Amino acid sequence: MRTLRACKRQYWYRYYGKRFIARPQRPLLLDLLRLSSLALEAGSAVHLTLEELIKDLQLTGRVADEGKALSIAERKFEVMVRNVRLFEDRYGSGVSDADLQRNLDKVREAVRGYFRTSWPGLLASVPPEGRPLWVVDPEGFGEFRFEGLKVFAKPDLIFRGGDGAWWVVDWKTGRPNDDDLDQVMCYMFFAHEVFGIPLEGMTGAVEYLSLHDQPAVTVKGGEVDPVRLRTRIFEELAEVESLCADVEQNVPLPIEAFPRSATWRNCGWCNFREICGPELGPGPKGLMGYDEDAP
Repeated sequence: MRTLRACKRQYWYRYYGKRFIARPQRPLLLDLLRLSSLALEAGSAVHLTLEELIKDLQLTGRVADEGKALSIAERKFEVMVRNVRLFEDRYGSGVSDADLQRNLDKVREAVRGYFRTSWPGLLASVPPEGRPLWVVDPEGFGEFRFEGLKVFAKPDLIFRGGDGAWWVVDWKTGRPNDDDLDQVMCYMFFAHEVFGIPLEGMTGAVEYLSLHDQPAVTVKGGEVDPVRLRTRIFEELAEVESLCADVEQNVPLPIEAFPRSATWRNCGWCNFREICGPELGPGPKGLMGYDEDAP
């Protein structure tokens, strides 16, 4: 929904484009859909590293130290950026050594941030017989039903602490977003519906690994308001359906019904610039000729 709120045209390209774009434009669209960025790869390297560490603890009981975790994360990031097509190469002036180093430093900072939290100690304190219950990066797309509605919510970690309390955790390597609280509440309903964990016995947490002074967002199961969550889900679903010509078949209205939000913030880092606004072209430092201070 963040994409839909930011730019409806980008939403069309990302979620409908493969099915409905004109055939001559399809190869270009598929190419643009595969683009990643240094920032995305850095975040993925952190998430994959924590997944590996926690699964290793779950299966073998080995507790990784910070040095080992940093080594794993650095290796993952370096391999990942060599094996993807990068936005910076397509639209910018390429990736410099300074760019790589800056993003590698962000990976290191997020991993160090994890070891500054209470999570490593809390996980290590769980007796071996309790670890098989952990769910680390659930398989699939996180689809479940909430009051008959199809919802997608995929937390990074679901585990039961040594004291019997359940935790539903989401790692963030970026800055806080207004949606974070609602997102973690959806994750809690996912844990309840899919794994049968009592809502009242769990706590949801969003941990900002890269921000020293930003406390985790937490919410107790008893504080979750299902009516508020249901209202928001219905509102978002209604917005999506309003842009469909055929809701049952998920056929969108013509692309013209999805206006382009031509702002520096949205277009500057959009994969689809080449097909959506080729007249904009690359600009200074790999962005369009937009003023960075413009809305």
